[in-house]
Amino acid sequence: MLAVVWLVIGLVLLVAAGDRLVTSAGRLALRLGMSTVVIGATVVAFGTSMPEFTVSLLSALSGSEGVAAGNVIGSNIANVLLVLGIASIITPLAIHRRMLRFDVPILLAVTAWALVVFADGEVSRIEGIASVVMLLVFSVVQLKWFSSPEVQAEPEPEFEGLPVP
Repeated sequence: MLAVVWLVIGLVLLVAAGDRLVTSAGRLALRLGMSTVVIGATVVAFGTSMPEFTVSLLSALSGSEGVAAGNVIGSNIANVLLVLGIASIITPLAIHRRMLRFDVPILLAVTAWALVVFADGEVSRIEGIASVVMLLVFSVVQLKWFSSPEVQAEPEPEFEGLPVP
């Protein structure tokens, strides 16, 4: 019973922290004059990945490699199908054209990379390093791509009413 209480407390804290992260990221975008697409693809994406990172890191350190890998795969499936599914049921989601041209092909390429990396039943240190390097390159390219004046000039009504500290 105590485990259920801790689970509920953890979920409540996670939802509250996620809400705070998204609100703060929107304000940061306004303050820096950046597109919320840039902030969402970097700050929010990294911030919301921290629980999975922590679970996978602790699992790997304790010798539970299966939990570490399963957590990553399960989380990504849930993000694409559950999170986007529920969010779009609540309200249709507008997808930025640049995101469609850039992020979706990258998502498919990352999925192909995962298939290649997992094919031999092990993720080596070299494959881990290559993955982190690819993430860094992706992040830099994305920041440059989505920081263009064309993207910044587009209205982003979801954050228009937020106060900028």
